[in-house]
Amino acid sequence: MEFNIIVAGTGGQGTVLASKLLCSAAMKKGLSARTSETIGMAQRGGCVTSHVRFTDDLNDVSSPIIGSKSADMIIAMELAETVRVLPLLKEGGAVMSCNNAVFPITGSYDADGVMAYLKKAAPDSTIADCQAFIKENGAKTLNVFLLALAAASGKLPISANELEEAVREAFCGNQKLLEINLKAFTAGKEAYK
Repeated sequence: MEFNIIVAGTGGQGTVLASKLLCSAAMKKGLSARTSETIGMAQRGGCVTSHVRFTDDLNDVSSPIIGSKSADMIIAMELAETVRVLPLLKEGGAVMSCNNAVFPITGSYDADGVMAYLKKAAPDSTIADCQAFIKENGAKTLNVFLLALAAASGKLPISANELEEAVREAFCGNQKLLEINLKAFTAGKEAYK
């Protein structure tokens, strides 16, 4: 068994933390996990992409980097970033994305047009109302919200309960952070319907 996930976003959205939470849950389940990040101008809102690979046998994975048309799932915190990594998605792969756009300093883009393209290019796409989530909860836990959305879909090789346990362990030292992340996790599970 091999399962490949691309986690994409912009600097400050928690892409790297999301990949670490996925790996933690997978390893607790007994799977081998590899991850690698490609970080551009992340501190200035640039692209951040994490490659996450799960397998029964780590010897079967020669590289942590996921090649073209090899990702089973994309989890993306920004609309344009979803489309940017779309060439990595294999045919029939799933996409969990936000409907929000983080515009670069130099301009904007047609978010509705990008969403329409995404739905056509990746038919198994779930586009969550992240704008509403951010308005109510802030943007800091958007990564956990999307992880819960992906886990609730049943398309990950780890369950929502296993992923929630990884969230609990990651934030167990700070009760306030634990509470807001568990709230985001619950909202993400409820958003997948």
